[in-house]
Amino acid sequence: IRDRISALNAKWNEAFGVEDIFMKFGVKRRVRERDQFEGDKIYDVYAGIYSMADVVSNERFSDLSGGRYSIDAFPDYYKASAFGKDNADGFTLNESRTRESSAPNTYTADEEVDSLYAMMNWDIGKFRSVIGWRHERTSVSFRANEVLKGTDVESEDRVLVGYTEADDLGGVVEPVYLATNPRVGESTYGNDFPNAHFRYKWTEWLTLIGSFTNTIERPDYESVVPYRRIDHEDKDISC
Repeated sequence: IRDRISALNAKWNEAFGVEDIFMKFGVKRRVRERDQFEGDKIYDVYAGIYSMADVVSNERFSDLSGGRYSIDAFPDYYKASAFGKDNADGFTLNESRTRESSAPNTYTADEEVDSLYAMMNWDIGKFRSVIGWRHERTSVSFRANEVLKGTDVESEDRVLVGYTEADDLGGVVEPVYLATNPRVGESTYGNDFPNAHFRYKWTEWLTLIGSFTNTIERPDYESVVPYRRIDHEDKDISC
């Protein structure tokens, strides 16, 4: 994640020739970028014998919840990782599941926010007021990937390239990976944020304060990149 901020501010004392008034003006630019890379690989076939005995942990937990439960055997993460590295040639890469997992989670999201503001402060005896206004222009863009799963019927005898297998009736059992398409997009929007704050010092022990502000919540990086998952089995699309 990279986050860069630049700003310029100015102050006008005795604004409009009034000693009790000062004004502030400023501009600000913020640029945020995030590069997300998912490089996990998924394997599902091992040309050999692989059981928990190869990676079982030496730890034992025999006194859980006051002695009512115990854990005597469970896999050790570090042993499993070492086993995978030492026997990498024996595993078969599942390209379909690997691409389905890694491609959609690899993206770049950028956000640029340009803003300007003006504020007036006025003190009159026991009364003080601060009135301001800020305008923001936000530009967001993304570069991501779309994973396609489906079928490609090559001939009349239903040769299905995009599926792992077909059932006895010629129907499709499981769709598999076909291709990864790059996707880009951008959008721009503006917002105005007026604000007002008032304070009256009634006595040495009592001060009345009133204020009005307006803000927005910006989306997370994950929300900047469009998301759509297709469930072929249930024929459902979630976004």
